[in-house]
Amino acid sequence: MPNTEIELPRAPSDSFDQDTINGRFVNALNTALVSNRYSQRKLCAHIGVTIGTMTKYMRGAINPLKVGTEVQEKLAEALGVNLPSLIAYYRTGEYASHITREDVTSWIRSEGAQEDIPFILDATSSVFKSGLDHQSKEPAAEKYDWPAEVLANRKISVAMQERLGLDEAVMKQLAAGRFETSTVEAFAMLLNRDTAEVEDAFNSRSPIAGVL
Repeated sequence: MPNTEIELPRAPSDSFDQDTINGRFVNALNTALVSNRYSQRKLCAHIGVTIGTMTKYMRGAINPLKVGTEVQEKLAEALGVNLPSLIAYYRTGEYASHITREDVTSWIRSEGAQEDIPFILDATSSVFKSGLDHQSKEPAAEKYDWPAEVLANRKISVAMQERLGLDEAVMKQLAAGRFETSTVEAFAMLLNRDTAEVEDAFNSRSPIAGVL
């Protein structure tokens, strides 16, 4: 799950009313229709169901906790809330905004929540997969090796690097594209180049022409 805090409902009481839950599903659908100025067919297209399925939803005969995660995620999106907040609304009648880990643990362990465990696992799996897909699409930054190659080619000793303020930690930061003004000045002095030229090379993560 994401690191941001979200809210899930408290454990339902013994007077848990399935009709009430189903009715809140209908209310959520109607709210999505009105707030987005959607026709039922447009809402169907948005959440990925047929008009026949939508008709069943609107009759209040469908338990929303047994509706597919993808449909619920799209409905939450249309409502401008996240999925856990929408599920909280079904359970409590209020769209929740935050939660503690203790609240999550207590609710999942409650007897009333056991029937919803498959839904919870499905939703968690969906969020986790989404996070992995997002990470996989982010290209890793290419290491900036030129400054280290300059030091190696010029046989600058470790002791001298430290005197110049170019110790191992500084060089690792530079390889990742992060540097301080003092690092630019040290390389400018070492290469007998203007600081602006060195800084441009660092910002563009490229070598200075003719400098080895």
